[in-house]
Amino acid sequence: HGSAQDQKGREEPFMTGLIICIIAGVCGALINIGFVIGAPLQENAVARGVDALWASNTVWCVLLSGAFFVNTGFCLYKVHQGGTWGLFSSQTLWNELLSLVMGVLWFGGILLFGVSSNMLGNLGASVGFAAFIGMGITAGNLWGILTGEWSGAAKPHLKTMMSGVGLLL
Repeated sequence: HGSAQDQKGREEPFMTGLIICIIAGVCGALINIGFVIGAPLQENAVARGVDALWASNTVWCVLLSGAFFVNTGFCLYKVHQGGTWGLFSSQTLWNELLSLVMGVLWFGGILLFGVSSNMLGNLGASVGFAAFIGMGITAGNLWGILTGEWSGAAKPHLKTMMSGVGLLL
């Protein structure tokens, strides 16, 4: 409801957000493309005596190092631009511990994807990646429900989310 200007004001941020989500989704798949293109690194590691099960780590070292520098650089730029350096000194040890746990769990998931992808053979890059991303989305939404993140959401939005998760499964 409301005026046409109100509706337009709500649509513009939504469309911008939707476009960013689509770009992020497409770019998010690039990690799998990098993993597939990195197969020669894995083959080289196996030829040098690395167990084939763990050879995917050679790809992650290269692939994630590049992503680390880009993401860290942009974050540092935004913190500097916003003048929010002081917020880091107000963080509690608990928040820092949670950040550490989150990082370990995230990399553990990446590591397990690499191992399981190798175990799946030719299906690893397609079926393995789809299962990896689908379970990540499912777990994230389930955790959001359990922690109350969705408590203020309208029932239709919750149903839409649950339908999307159901479709993934």
